[in-house]
Amino acid sequence: MQEKPPDFEILVRALIEAEARVVLIGGFAMMAHGSNTDTRDVDFAFARDKQTVHALKVALDPYKPRPRDFPLDLPFLWDEQSIWVSTLLTLQTTVGKIDLLAEIEGVGSFDELDRGALVVPMFGLPVKVASLQHLVAMKLAAGRPKDLIHSEELKRLIELKRSKS
Repeated sequence: MQEKPPDFEILVRALIEAEARVVLIGGFAMMAHGSNTDTRDVDFAFARDKQTVHALKVALDPYKPRPRDFPLDLPFLWDEQSIWVSTLLTLQTTVGKIDLLAEIEGVGSFDELDRGALVVPMFGLPVKVASLQHLVAMKLAAGRPKDLIHSEELKRLIELKRSKS
């Protein structure tokens, strides 16, 4: 059975409307730049500050987040402390999978990623999307075979955009 993709719009709306300081990364960020990649989760980098941690908690609460592959019989408390102490949250929600990263390999700090991000209108909302250069750096740092393939596609997108300008 094919896994259902996440409801991207619901997740984006929840985070942006809650005013979480986030930057879209991963496959959906690649698609925002023109890639035709396929992805089964939504990835966001987030600022580790009190306002954002609170916003993440409130935004995702209605969608019952739980760690993916976490046994259902084990309790999990979705609270600000759980977010605050995590560098990576791989969550299953009632609207799909979402990954939240407080530390971004290959980029440095969230602030650096945020400064380089593009604001892209999505669903009538301003969504910060990681730059192509930062996406390449993240893919190279991850080093998985699929990420290395993605990095080559992203490099081609960079060249294509340069040739058009």
